[in-house]
Amino acid sequence: MKNANLPYNLRFRVRRYLDHILGSIKYDKLNEEEITQLLSEPLKNEVFRLTRGKIVKSCKVFKQLYNSKLIGKISNNIKQSTLAPDDVVFYENENSFRLYMISSGSVEVFQKETNSIFKVLKKGDYFGEIAFFTMLPRQASARCLEFANLLMLDREDLDTLLKKYPEAKSLTNLVQQRCQNNEFAVLGVRCYLCKKSGHVALKCKENVLFVDHQAIKDNWVKLRSEHCKYVNPMALETPPTIRRSKNPQRKTSFSSRHILGIPREPQETFVPAQKDPVPSKRAPE
Repeated sequence: MKNANLPYNLRFRVRRYLDHILGSIKYDKLNEEEITQLLSEPLKNEVFRLTRGKIVKSCKVFKQLYNSKLIGKISNNIKQSTLAPDDVVFYENENSFRLYMISSGSVEVFQKETNSIFKVLKKGDYFGEIAFFTMLPRQASARCLEFANLLMLDREDLDTLLKKYPEAKSLTNLVQQRCQNNEFAVLGVRCYLCKKSGHVALKCKENVLFVDHQAIKDNWVKLRSEHCKYVNPMALETPPTIRRSKNPQRKTSFSSRHILGIPREPQETFVPAQKDPVPSKRAPE
């Protein structure tokens, strides 16, 4: 990777990922797909119905729309992937229609603009159901906090399967129609801010996004004045017994490039919406 002139951060992430994968193989923690490839097709389908079928049933929408036989068929189309820490699963407003179920690890749901973390999802949770069922852009962003094994189902694979089940297909289309006006109660979606059902945090009417640009500028200037330092190695006193380097490092400084954003709580960037004041009734003169 050094010969390819890859950045150090990228080389570190690649090495960490390979260490995790090779370590799993060393301790016989093989990937489920690697094991099932050795089985016959009937045995593999039966294993998937017992393992992945349970995870699919944990999604309330699947349990309400489809019977056990169809869920077993759906589980055969699920793929598995291992993601590393800080890997972004998808970004807000992205047009991708894939449902994710967490087999192990943890994933955080956040807003990219304010870096507000809405919720941390763990093993057994699922996410991405809004885009999956409604074919709308992503409502938030998702990022892995640690090594996570994710089970994935593409909407295209579901549509192909539903061609053989017209009744289930009509129910799926009905769910999509009901969610077109950003009303997601049928999917069991709850707002991360007000905890009410039917809408997402960015569409919450009780909390609105508040960005104080002047406060951001003042805070940036304050941090810059406090943490920016100028380091001149030549100005330091050097003992006479130590020989100075012929090529000393000059003008080493800390600048605003080294200031990184920090995660914020949603309550810091979303404030309660102000209701219009009720006009007072004046007594007739």
